[in-house]
Amino acid sequence: MRPIELPEELAGVAFTSDRARALGVPSKALRTSRLEHPTRGVWAQHPVGDDLRERARAAHLAMCGDAAFSHVTGARLLVLPLPPRALQQRRLDVCTRTDVGQRRRDGWVGRRGLETRQVVVVDGLRVVDLVDTWIDLAALTVGRHPTMTRVDLVVVGDEVLNRLLCFANAAQLTPRRKPYLDAALVAAAYREIDAAIARRIRPRGKRNLLWARERIRPGVRSPKETEARLVVVEAGLPEPLINHDITAPDGSGWLGEGDLVWRARDGWVVVEYQGAHHADRRQASADELRQRILEDNGCAVFPMWAEDLDPGARQRAFLARVAAALTRQGGPTPPQVE
Repeated sequence: MRPIELPEELAGVAFTSDRARALGVPSKALRTSRLEHPTRGVWAQHPVGDDLRERARAAHLAMCGDAAFSHVTGARLLVLPLPPRALQQRRLDVCTRTDVGQRRRDGWVGRRGLETRQVVVVDGLRVVDLVDTWIDLAALTVGRHPTMTRVDLVVVGDEVLNRLLCFANAAQLTPRRKPYLDAALVAAAYREIDAAIARRIRPRGKRNLLWARERIRPGVRSPKETEARLVVVEAGLPEPLINHDITAPDGSGWLGEGDLVWRARDGWVVVEYQGAHHADRRQASADELRQRILEDNGCAVFPMWAEDLDPGARQRAFLARVAAALTRQGGPTPPQVE
């Protein structure tokens, strides 16, 4: 192997054999050089590292116009919140039309059915769009070694729903500060998701997909908020309001905003998920002041920690306290939590 002098246009970037030949570099010179060879027909002066976008850019050069990144690769390029198990995947998901056939290359997972999916361009890369990528992820919840759970699918679905709302809100003449409170925008976003599901014929993981579709909600701001909401709802507690404004009982003013909120006859019941940043001293001080203000105005406030998300005695005790507060405050009637 020997060094090769490349035209300025090819320096520092991945390029195809055809591009090199067009610039006067013979194919034999490429094969006998010290260039990196990330995939068939693609070359680079320097190694393509572990960065997903860098690997995807190199692979994209070898993809035809009838292909797009999908599934885990698509979700990562769209910056959707995936669990660690899915993030460990190294191979790139490449989806093509059914009549073209799967792309088979080292480091690729061939997928088919692009004709039933919408495609967007992200940083110059063809990617299956938000909603269709979410539907594709349902396939990862089934099989012998699933890499996602149904809860993970709801986490991603909440993010997809909220992005649809943000896009629609930004297109309005008078955007709202909280688009998830706009009933028309929310209804339109749900319709878009349902239409995408209806376009599919027996998608893999359909039962889990429909389970998740019934549980995605607008307004959730983090994966842990989704998990907290599912813990209380799946335990049978009434559906909470999400990131809702809390006002004084006498209507005198705004008291704050709660992660999960129930409006009760004698005040509000509030569950606040406490992420890692809440352990900071200054944040903990601010949290305590906020909690005192809410409690002084008749609210029952329950901080929820990561440990409360895990099934067990601690979670059952937490849910029992929230259920008792709902009963005491005259809120929506909860079931008996055992």
